[in-house]
Amino acid sequence: MKFRAPREVGLSLRGRRIKGSPTTLKSYNLRSVVCYEPRWGAPRLWGARRPLSTCPPTGGKAAPLSSFLTEQELQTVRRRPVTFCSSFEGRVSVVLKPVEGGSGPSDGGSTTREPSSGGSTTGVPSPNGGTASEHRPTHFLPLQRYHQLAKHKHSYVYDFEITSIGKLSEYEAGELVNVYFHSGEELGIGIVNRRSNLAIRIIDRDVRKSINDHFFLTKLYESVKRRFHYLYRDVHLCKWMYSLRVRNGINMYCKMVSSTSDGLPGLVVYSLGKDLYIRYDNLAIQRFRSIIEKELDAIFSPQNILCKRIASKKEKRAQQGKEYTLETIKGDHSDVRHCENGLTFYNQVSNTTYIPFHVENKRDRLFLRSVCDGANVLCVNGNVGEYLINCAAVSEVAPSASGASGASGVSILLCESAKNASYVDRNVKRNGCEQVRRSSGPSAGGFTEPFAPMLE
Repeated sequence: MKFRAPREVGLSLRGRRIKGSPTTLKSYNLRSVVCYEPRWGAPRLWGARRPLSTCPPTGGKAAPLSSFLTEQELQTVRRRPVTFCSSFEGRVSVVLKPVEGGSGPSDGGSTTREPSSGGSTTGVPSPNGGTASEHRPTHFLPLQRYHQLAKHKHSYVYDFEITSIGKLSEYEAGELVNVYFHSGEELGIGIVNRRSNLAIRIIDRDVRKSINDHFFLTKLYESVKRRFHYLYRDVHLCKWMYSLRVRNGINMYCKMVSSTSDGLPGLVVYSLGKDLYIRYDNLAIQRFRSIIEKELDAIFSPQNILCKRIASKKEKRAQQGKEYTLETIKGDHSDVRHCENGLTFYNQVSNTTYIPFHVENKRDRLFLRSVCDGANVLCVNGNVGEYLINCAAVSEVAPSASGASGASGVSILLCESAKNASYVDRNVKRNGCEQVRRSSGPSAGGFTEPFAPMLE
């Protein structure tokens, strides 16, 4: 009986009986299950008890997308058109290498599809070397690493942990795949980028789930609602999001989406009042950027949408932001503004590496204000002066230290690009911290150069 060659990465037949006829491909000896399409019926997975589900039609009833969102909020998601659909049987399957010292336990939080019983090891080391010593290519998956993945502590897979990794090069970045342990346990659905050392990033743990536009929109809505839920305990997102800035006049300055923490690996979104700043940290998530950007525009109605996306194929992280390209999606390329603790800061996105402002460290700067008490402060690599100006604003009203004559000075050492220095000048004058002094570096001969006046 003839069978088509398996198209799954790292999978092959094992001489199983199918409809009473044994397979003749005895040379295939991997301890894995196989997904193929027989001639007589719907696609089935070996070991599955029921036919595979397909993506629901647009506007039809579907299973609950989220337990965190209300039914009204889910209806908003379901009304969005579906531009793509990735079903279980249409995805490529990827198998990890055997667990070192034998197959791992089956109680690691995954659903066991077929237990393994003996067999040879076929893991091939990845051609990509140069990784850390604890992540060196091996023929086996370390037991500790297995527990990290099975217990959902990590949501990424290294390239050297996959069998037949070379076959993944045939697929573009952003391709959805089903990921399994070598014993047949389900790990989840991942997005692929073969050019990265993190070849697969897990986005869901149920491999039988169908992925379409609604999946990413649900993750996006959940992320936004978590930020509102932090401020308002019983918030209804539908009542707030479309009237957030226009009707209520509320300007939020925070990180709305935080990559893997919100189930969208590689996507970072900052809300900066009337501006929206989007950053794509990997090539895989960029495949769905049209879905994400369109919905973010509908939720916040910003005046400007600025986007930085990674352009280097290898996703290198030591180029000081040069691996990113800036794109203005909506509005003009103007300065962005950030307000915190009664202070206002300006910056230009083209001058920054990753983020225009350190929004997450707002509480740290508030803490520094409480401990400075007019003391001298040396700020090294201070972006556009957020830390420095927060300390200087306190020193203006705080009494001078005992035994000191005159007002206390705040010193700053600028070690970033010269473009940021002009924005530090502007922010210092905007917040009335004229006593601040700066130096452009060690060659300047000390911290005695005052900020030059700057015309608005």
